[in-house]
Amino acid sequence: MTDELNIKTLKEAMMSSEFPNFFKKGLKTLLLKAYNESPRLYEKCVHFETSDRDKEEYPALGAAPEPTKVLQGQEFPHFGLLNEFITITNYKYGEIMEIARELIEDEQTRQLKNIPSMLGQAHARFENNTVFTFYNNGATATAYDAQNYFDTVGHPNITGGADVTANTNNGSLGQISEANLEVALAEIRLWGGRQGEHIVVFPKVLLVAPSEEFVSRRLMKSGYEVGSNLGHITNIHEGSMEVIVSPWLTTQTWYILTDIPGLVYQWRQKLDLLQEDIASGSSFDTDVYRYRSLVRFGLDATDWRFGYKGN
Repeated sequence: MTDELNIKTLKEAMMSSEFPNFFKKGLKTLLLKAYNESPRLYEKCVHFETSDRDKEEYPALGAAPEPTKVLQGQEFPHFGLLNEFITITNYKYGEIMEIARELIEDEQTRQLKNIPSMLGQAHARFENNTVFTFYNNGATATAYDAQNYFDTVGHPNITGGADVTANTNNGSLGQISEANLEVALAEIRLWGGRQGEHIVVFPKVLLVAPSEEFVSRRLMKSGYEVGSNLGHITNIHEGSMEVIVSPWLTTQTWYILTDIPGLVYQWRQKLDLLQEDIASGSSFDTDVYRYRSLVRFGLDATDWRFGYKGN
């Protein structure tokens, strides 16, 4: 049993003025333990940033012009800060946790441990759901450049510019296969930068729904090509990407995530537990101890090149 929530110790401490802090410490320990032990599959599918205000601005990712030859006596060309910014706003999320005084007096140890543990697990699930819902909706939601995050037409190199067919990041290729994977990788190689320049993009993660898991793992882990009569043909994709399987993704969908840090998960405040004064408010009226979980973060894309939707 967790020392901080030892019932005998709690009952003895209830008469102490330090009991609220003592009890909060135990609850927070259980809350964070459950949160930290819960799988957060999304962590390799975003780029983390920290924030110290309600919103942050990010310059659009892109390239400077290539260096120019400067002859004797000529002025060097000027390059300044790009004037396109994407704003990511932080929002608050949390729940109020109520624990009746009787649970301590009646030694309901299991309930006392389960309440904060379940809340910690819920926060981890919520973070997963938030990120993977972004992926699920990305083919229809509008990004900063007025195109869909995952776009079939082609993103402009710079916001306000013309659509560029080569800049598609939604192939609608069907379920994953070696052939479809190679079509996606070939399209990624054609993406242009902010100035229309050639860029080098490295695929890092193959993010898939459960329906695509086993083919994806064979493609990434087998030394030989997947399929009948192919046992002696080397699989050139072996080990090229890490496979992440998310049950939150729509069935038959898959994505290639690149090394461009364009999907930003912005932390303003990580999971914490706040306490209501036990001598006031609902705590006093109903003889319960009230605690509130709280996180603050924002999520948005600052560069569509973070990923490609294969299906």
